[in-house]
Amino acid sequence: MDRPTPSRNPASAPAFFSVQEGVPFSSEPASDDANSIHRRMSMKRKKTIVSLLNEIVSLKEEDFDLDVGPEVPATAAVSERIKNLTFMVDERLQQEGAQLFNQFNKRVRQVDEQLLNFGNAVRPLGSSVGLISSSYNLRARLQQILHLFRENASEAFPNKIKKEPAEPLQPLSSRKKRAKFRKLSAHPRVARLTSDLEAFPEQFEQLAHDLVTFLHFLHDIPEFRDECLNASVLSFEGDLKYWASCLREFEGQFGFPAIKRYVNDLTREMDEHMEAIRDALKLFIVEGVATIRTAQNHTQNGLQNLSTVATFFSGVTASTLQYTYSEKDTHLQQVVNALWITSLVFSIASSINSQLAYHWRAAMYRSPRSAVPFVVMIWLTRTPLIFLVVSVMAFSAGLVCFTFASSQGALVSTCATIFTSLTSLALLAVAVWFAMERAVYAKTKGNRWLEDIMREWRGEFLRRTGLMWMAKVPPAGFKRVATWCSDRLSKFGLFMTSTVGLPSGRRGSTSTGSEAYDEEYGLPSPNTSPKAERLRSFSDPKPIRMQSPTPLPQVFENQQVSSSPVQERGPWSTSVSPPPPPPQDPSPDPPLPPTSPTPKMRFRDAVRKVTTLERMKPGPKSPKRAGTGGHARERSLTLPISADGSADPNERFAPRPTKLAGLIPRLKALKPTQELIEHAGLVRHLQFSPDGKWLATCSWDRKAIIWRVEATLSQHRVLAHAGAGFLSQVAWSPNGKYLLTRTFRHVKVWVAESGVLKQTISCKHKIDAVTWMPSGDSFACVEDSVIHIMDLQGKSKADHPFERLDIHDVAVTPDEQMMILVATLQSSKDNLKPSKSKAEKRIIVYDLGDKKIECQVPVLENVRDVTISNDRDNSSGYLALISYEDTAPPELWRVSVVAKEARLQLLQTYMPTATVEFAGPSYLGGKQDQFVICAGKKGDIHIWDRETGLLLHSLQGANIVDNNPEELTGVAWNHCATGRYMFASATNDGTVRIWTAPAPADSQQPSRAGSPVPLIHRPSNVGIGLAV
Repeated sequence: MDRPTPSRNPASAPAFFSVQEGVPFSSEPASDDANSIHRRMSMKRKKTIVSLLNEIVSLKEEDFDLDVGPEVPATAAVSERIKNLTFMVDERLQQEGAQLFNQFNKRVRQVDEQLLNFGNAVRPLGSSVGLISSSYNLRARLQQILHLFRENASEAFPNKIKKEPAEPLQPLSSRKKRAKFRKLSAHPRVARLTSDLEAFPEQFEQLAHDLVTFLHFLHDIPEFRDECLNASVLSFEGDLKYWASCLREFEGQFGFPAIKRYVNDLTREMDEHMEAIRDALKLFIVEGVATIRTAQNHTQNGLQNLSTVATFFSGVTASTLQYTYSEKDTHLQQVVNALWITSLVFSIASSINSQLAYHWRAAMYRSPRSAVPFVVMIWLTRTPLIFLVVSVMAFSAGLVCFTFASSQGALVSTCATIFTSLTSLALLAVAVWFAMERAVYAKTKGNRWLEDIMREWRGEFLRRTGLMWMAKVPPAGFKRVATWCSDRLSKFGLFMTSTVGLPSGRRGSTSTGSEAYDEEYGLPSPNTSPKAERLRSFSDPKPIRMQSPTPLPQVFENQQVSSSPVQERGPWSTSVSPPPPPPQDPSPDPPLPPTSPTPKMRFRDAVRKVTTLERMKPGPKSPKRAGTGGHARERSLTLPISADGSADPNERFAPRPTKLAGLIPRLKALKPTQELIEHAGLVRHLQFSPDGKWLATCSWDRKAIIWRVEATLSQHRVLAHAGAGFLSQVAWSPNGKYLLTRTFRHVKVWVAESGVLKQTISCKHKIDAVTWMPSGDSFACVEDSVIHIMDLQGKSKADHPFERLDIHDVAVTPDEQMMILVATLQSSKDNLKPSKSKAEKRIIVYDLGDKKIECQVPVLENVRDVTISNDRDNSSGYLALISYEDTAPPELWRVSVVAKEARLQLLQTYMPTATVEFAGPSYLGGKQDQFVICAGKKGDIHIWDRETGLLLHSLQGANIVDNNPEELTGVAWNHCATGRYMFASATNDGTVRIWTAPAPADSQQPSRAGSPVPLIHRPSNVGIGLAV
């Protein structure tokens, strides 16, 4: 290749071979020793290789014969260098994907260990064989799932995850199962693990079935119910069925890189379920197994004690029987023998049944109660106690008969009869009570007690027999009559007192203090009765004596001051002198006797005291918000610095080295040159017109503003939206003549030059997005799950409904043949929804002509926006920039048509150097859409090279305004700014900031002619950038 060598100016050299600006390639002193000469020769060879790489990259597509197939002619060193750079293009993505799988692998191992411990812990329990078998099957299923995920990860990330050969199915632990437990497995064991990735949906469903089976066997042990483990297993089972149903729609596509990446991302969601199940199993082993063992031991001890008592009683019965078995002359003696023999038979049966039930309950292989016949269950659980009761009653009856048959005295016979009857009746009553309690529990499941039901029965009996009326109505009537008579007598006494005027002769009464007495009349004080107090206020003509702590001041010397609460009179009132005050006794009144507080007064005081204490309690302190001042932010560098202080070119650069060294200083020169502060609320969206002459912004202050773009921006028109709700989006027509503004249910069409409202279009449901058709005479409106193609008058030209999808954004290709939309899946084909995990999102390519979905790719992150690049080559297809919410970085996808079928291909993921919470959609900028720009909520603005994914520059929040980070809401790039780079950023306080920097000449711009993907041959094992 005989092209001249480029200049050695560091500004024109590739960025990945320079350490920093203004520093030459070699900073070593010139000397003539052998080491210096060797170093200079090595540097010279390096520069030659760099120049050769630049020349190769600068060639156009037609310089290579792609149909022949040979690689680019180059030296072995250059080819090896290109392969190394190609191998490093997705190093970080492979590392993150490998970390997800490794974390999932670790979590599965932990769950397997807990399942093994669980099986060992429940082995001594009764009816534990089902738990042992289901836990073993669950461990085997997890091993199969883990093997499939490893196969998927080894193909998606070959540099980080290695394949493992499919071995015979064995437990993950090194401990081997015994042969007798292998026979207990519910499913036949397969010979080898399957490595077919198409088996993911089936394996997910089988794992869900194994989880439900495990939970079913766990519920067969009624002594303990773990709601935490129950909720964890059911939640995991619901998500597994949802994933299996969704993945069945991509049958035959599990070998595509996008599907592999999505399947690997599912490990993040499964990891949360695995962690919850692991913790629940650990807690169950510690608490649940101990509780079950205690309950079963208690039952077994009761059966053992019952057997002991029955055995002892049978011995007593046999001992007494030997005194009477030979006496059978009379009928009474025969009755005694019959009763005692019956008692002996039932006591022996009770002892034997107790031992049988004891060993049955302790057996690990016994069936659960739900699988045992009713007769067998009653015989094992109820007959030991029933037989013992029957034996005792038969023995007691035989003992009474024996006293009469043996001609005992009258006293002995009477005492034996009375005491035996009492004990037998008490025993029978307790047995009936116990049986009724059992019946009530079986009917109400513990919601009510037997006493409550008996109280209802007693009340119903009293109501039906009329006894309740006799117990309530007459006493209540007598009480009302007595109260009425007492009130009448009190009123009569007060009336006679006020009329006759009794002297106060009870001042020196020798009362005990339990009642208060009036000082003037000697009657009981009305304070003791509120009703009497009201009666006195109407019947007593004498004024109430008021005692003030301080005497009233004499404001007017010649006038009397009335003590009446009414001090002012209207002009229409006559002048009436107030009555003279009553003569006051110079001697102080004796204190009133103390009054005992009533229950109502005590309750009122208690309520006031509690209310006062509640008001005095300090309120909950609000959490302090971390201030933004002095917050140290980690600055993202273009090149990571190695330990020796030099930049490692292999760490962050993509395989195609381009002339980006001249762009980086220009991007670093970006500075805010103007602030637009007309908005009073959060700026929701902003966009430059396609011709670059206008900037449109919309805010939550219900205004959209059109700015004229010149040397500086000036306000052109203010578009008011009174009463229309918050503005969410602005969209320019392809010719820049019209502007769309979107609210909740309305779309307004404005004329940009005059600011005149051309049309208002209303919809029935929420509008999620609007986008112009490339022809400019219509636009697409996203309303729920339907995309309407409307003209400027609001008439629908075509409707495109989508089932089970919530569409967030849509973009139309320039030829108007396809739409690219991003949406969230409402439910699967089987109408299943996730129980805990995220809902599946999809990137869809839709054919507008045939009205069908050509291609779709599942993603797990919250996808929200799509933009189609104008830089397009006929052989490459269209480029779509996909934006996500939260911390998911933007991605570049290619939409190509292969054999009349659309395909989606992931080209680049634009990773920041640190975790960033992105704000708003990302945009394409620069000449031929060479940049990708995106804003972070904390004030970060990141600019990547579109082709290589190289982070060219990062504007940190501390550099925006006076070292004070501002929360950004979005950015917009001006593609038609002449001689300069220009973009706008918006903040949540309503400020729009304009950033500018001089743009390099066209000769210094990196060449974008040809395919946007590097034309150098790539290895086939790269996990990213392959066609789906």
